[in-house]
Amino acid sequence: RKIVLAAHTPRRPPSWMREDVLDSDDDMGVDPEPLAFEVPSTEQLRAELSAAVPELSLRGLSNSVRWAAELLASLPPATAAVAPKVPQIFSNTNPAVYAQLQLGKAYLDTREYMRAAATLSADIPGLAEDPHAVFLRHYARYLSGEKRKEEAAMEISDPVQKCQVKNEELEAIQESLAPLHLAGKLDGFGLYIYGLALKGRELQAEARQVLAESLSQFPWNWSAWLDLVSICSDFAGMEEARLQLRLPQHWATMFFEAALLMETQRNDKALALYTGLSRHFGSSSYITAQIAGCHYNMRNFSVSQKLFEEIRSKDPHRLESLDTYSNILYVKEASAALSHLARAAVKIDKFSPETSCIVGNYYS
Repeated sequence: RKIVLAAHTPRRPPSWMREDVLDSDDDMGVDPEPLAFEVPSTEQLRAELSAAVPELSLRGLSNSVRWAAELLASLPPATAAVAPKVPQIFSNTNPAVYAQLQLGKAYLDTREYMRAAATLSADIPGLAEDPHAVFLRHYARYLSGEKRKEEAAMEISDPVQKCQVKNEELEAIQESLAPLHLAGKLDGFGLYIYGLALKGRELQAEARQVLAESLSQFPWNWSAWLDLVSICSDFAGMEEARLQLRLPQHWATMFFEAALLMETQRNDKALALYTGLSRHFGSSSYITAQIAGCHYNMRNFSVSQKLFEEIRSKDPHRLESLDTYSNILYVKEASAALSHLARAAVKIDKFSPETSCIVGNYYS
């Protein structure tokens, strides 16, 4: 599933922003928010993330893989004495089951979703309750439904009717996973796809609890955190969210809290929390981009611009969040810089949402 990580759909800034550009260079210093949970040592973070990346990769959760891998790469280099061992995910897996899992994953990677689901059918010996197979089988069905949903929406011109197109696989996924959930036979990833089905069927209260349960078992799944953020914006505050969701006392929870604070426009608190996290993941482009986004939302455009330029110099092929950077250049009427950004974005990915926004700002 292609998951858009931006909190909002890329769009041009409103016209009022052009009349009131703020140059708040003095606002660069921010007192970090005291972190709610203790962040473990660098060695422990490295061990956790090193184990999480292959687990996420196995299941095709590419955005979660990128998030975890980028955080792993942002840590200080490890010495040979403390370098973590590469985890052996399939050390206890039956060879025949392993071969079937790899074949199903190959079909998933080539977007043959129903073929992948059939390859991992519960009728095949050893696959009915194997946690890897349970997730991949239902995730393939979910992606197949999403693909058909997008295809159907493209044939409809009425915007209202477009929004009414649903993923037709959700009900079957829910019915298949509900008994396993009731019996306690779903791991963190099985719970995640179950939560996705509940969310897609607009059962928000149930989806929140299942996604929170999933993250208690596997807190490094950033896709699950983002799905949870998308259905938690109605909470009055973080205390209510913590009370109702019973989130794990894990450092990844603080990334969720910061993203939710930013989603609900409590940017000052989000900024302080990201600043605190940046002390542990100092070279993370994701955290720097989120801090830049907070400054942008608070209309500290010059500070935000400097941070985005820092990201571009370090990671020139990154497109994520550059739609916001293009908004700043549009507001400040920096046409030369906006032209350069538009040309670079088109070369990287001509049809991405971020590139569409950047080019739109350039031609405005």
